[in-house]
Amino acid sequence: MKFQCMQEDFSRALQVVSRAVATRSTLPVLSGIYFELDSARLRCLGTDLEIGIETSIPVTAVEGNGNFVLPGKTIADLVRKLSTEIVKMEISETANQAIVKAGKSVFHLNLMSVSDYPSNPSRKEETIWTLTDVFLRDAIRRTNFATLPNDSRPFLSSILLELEGNRFRAVATDVSRLAVQEGLLETAAESKISMMVPVRAMQEVFKLLSG
Repeated sequence: MKFQCMQEDFSRALQVVSRAVATRSTLPVLSGIYFELDSARLRCLGTDLEIGIETSIPVTAVEGNGNFVLPGKTIADLVRKLSTEIVKMEISETANQAIVKAGKSVFHLNLMSVSDYPSNPSRKEETIWTLTDVFLRDAIRRTNFATLPNDSRPFLSSILLELEGNRFRAVATDVSRLAVQEGLLETAAESKISMMVPVRAMQEVFKLLSG
């Protein structure tokens, strides 16, 4: 597999998904970032099994397609420090390496095991709903304080999100306090949705929305 991309795009994507990469885990592969290459885009995914963050960037000069895993901190730090506009990468499965080229510089990184990565990280089903970043940021800010992030009980360490029609509601409680934020979706949900999202995941969303 081969491809090239803009250094700025690649670095930004790696910094974003690195927020979900595990720093301490009994599964070493979770310290890696999962990549999936097709003819036009490179999908990047980081997860610690509690939360996952995914993004993608445009790529050119693509030869082949497939997936691979690289050490998260290593590849993120490397690409961030590159001064060239274009980054080229070649994946050699026979050598079990990724070869990163930037100008006259060449770097070799060992691949991590794709088979050890959590099975089928591709989305099978998804429900899309739309609201403004300002509203979602406010909803998180006005509810996350009423949670207990380290509590083992999900209803205390999560924010409940409820969607019905074009109505949106976020609810959180730590037993002594109850926080509720309501608003309207820009696009009505196709069906009623109720889900508890770990407050840590919502806090990461807040950071991403806040730049």
